[in-house]
Order: sequence, then C-alpha cells, then structure tokens
Amino acid sequence: MGDLIDFKARRKVPFAELTSVPQPQMGVPFPIIVAYDWDTLVVYEAEGSPNIFPDLQPGGMSSHSQGPTVVLRFGHVYQHRFGQPDENTVAQHPLYRCGLDTYTAVEIFESPWLNEANDEALRHFFIAFHDSSFECLAKQLDVKVIWKPHEFETIAELMSEFTTPGWWEAKP
Repeated sequence: MGDLIDFKARRKVPFAELTSVPQPQMGVPFPIIVAYDWDTLVVYEAEGSPNIFPDLQPGGMSSHSQGPTVVLRFGHVYQHRFGQPDENTVAQHPLYRCGLDTYTAVEIFESPWLNEANDEALRHFFIAFHDSSFECLAKQLDVKVIWKPHEFETIAELMSEFTTPGWWEAKP
C-alpha cells in the first residue's frame, strides 16, 4: 500500500496495487467495456504466457494473442469512466503525481471522486492501459482469467454468458 497525494486538498490519498488483476499487455491490450445494469465488464488481453499462468491450458489462441484474456466484473457500479488518459497523457490525471502509473491496476482510497459519491460501500478502481484508462466506483471486483483468444467471437460468447445466472462461477 502506498499513498497518493491529492494536491488540491493537500493530503495523502492511500492506494494499493490490485495484485489479483493481471497486468494489461504492454502493447495493445484491446480493452472492451460492457455495462449491464449494475455491473460493468472490462475485458482485455493480459501480459503473460502459459508459463506465467500454468493452471490455464492454452488452446485455440489466435496468432496475435500474446497472453490470456482477463475479464473483470465490477459489481454494483455507481459510475465508470473510460478513455483518456493513455500512457502518453497519464500525467494529466489529477492523481498522477501521487504515484499512478501506466499498465497498473490500483484501488484508490479516500479519493475526491469517492468522497463525492458519499457511499462507504463503494470502492475506487483505476486501470491504466496503453491507449486508454478505465476508472470506476463499484462495490465489488471479481477477476476471471481465461485462455481463449481475445477476439470479438470470445467477447460475444462472454456477453451471452454474462446474462446467464451463475455464469461467473463456471470454470473456464
């Protein structure tokens, strides 16, 4: 756990790296965001190989795939943001000087955005990709890593499963 500094309020903002969230691919992880009622899915290609994820069996990977596909499910989402900053403009994020960096996933505690929401059950998540970033206030985060090609067919399959009760608990 570290501290971010909110320069407007002149106080430290604690944060922690989300170690359960695989690092986005350093090249182009192709993040896709799908919001459905209270939940939001973030799907992207992770940095890695079968050696890094030995419990996953590769199969049917496309030629451009470098690593597994990661599915993040943010539950009971209050609000989310997707777009800028990217790796070249992350310095423009209000909390960048406090330690936010590219290709990371962190939970930010006591952020100004979180304080504005005024709901103690919400958590502030930030994920930095190559060409974009994703930020949201949600009550929970679930992580699923699957060894399937990160292509639109896989995303479409995940989306159809997303609306099926209990799909999240199913084995990859």
